[in-house]
Amino acid sequence: MMTKLMLRRYHFDRRFKDDVSDEVKSEIWNNNHIKLVDDVKNLLLGNDKLMDKLKDDFKWELHFPEKLDNFKFENSMVKTIFNSGFLSRTLNEESSHKLILKSYINHYFNSDVIKSSHDKNKHTKYVINDKFKRIYIIIKNSLHINNSYENGDITFLDE
Repeated sequence: MMTKLMLRRYHFDRRFKDDVSDEVKSEIWNNNHIKLVDDVKNLLLGNDKLMDKLKDDFKWELHFPEKLDNFKFENSMVKTIFNSGFLSRTLNEESSHKLILKSYINHYFNSDVIKSSHDKNKHTKYVINDKFKRIYIIIKNSLHINNSYENGDITFLDE
């Protein structure tokens, strides 16, 4: 069992740049953000076209919004999100677009990225979870991304 844990930790450590401190890696490991590391790496490599499209279309700096003021999808985007499978079953295409985005992002990252609260007039306010944003940025800045294969840097020798 100890060998298996040591192997997991070894492969975990290899995902990060050499200059990343042990404290940062320990925070990610100890708080069980290991899946988030894989999710962030896939996003940075451009392996999720829907998340990339959302980021580009709405001009997000990260793969989720900083604010949700006046947020609205086009109808085709709503259908694409519903086809992705990362939504609550209780939602439909007529649901609030902010609620659809909240459900999609939270299910994608399996975390409370977007939180909601109600005021005394029962209006819903959506906010980005600062703790999630902080750990996302730490992971994003710490990951070792080796995409040399994608840039065509491989040369073949003819024999």
